[in-house]
Amino acid sequence: MVLAGCTDEGRPEPKSRTTSPAQLCTRIVTHWTKDALKPGGGDQSDYQQKGLSDRQNTLVLTLSEQARRIRAGEGRRAAHAFVEREARERCAALSSESPASSGGWPG
Repeated sequence: MVLAGCTDEGRPEPKSRTTSPAQLCTRIVTHWTKDALKPGGGDQSDYQQKGLSDRQNTLVLTLSEQARRIRAGEGRRAAHAFVEREARERCAALSSESPASSGGWPG
């Protein structure tokens, strides 16, 4: 646990934040999935250039396909809500797996 204290000059020290692997996964999977939903398919960079692992890229591709169907029937807001919810749940599951149980590293 990190606690904020004071510097020698009496100013508060900034609090240190850490991002869990699940939070980081959720953030980047959500970003790139929503990007893929843009007209024209968004950024066409390689998944490694986007900072995604193989498993995260597979998740982006899967969620993008499902979100396109939702968008067509229910609209953009529903598709984005789906992406946010599913990315959070699936990234939590990915982060709880050990590299050995998921077919190797990097995942």
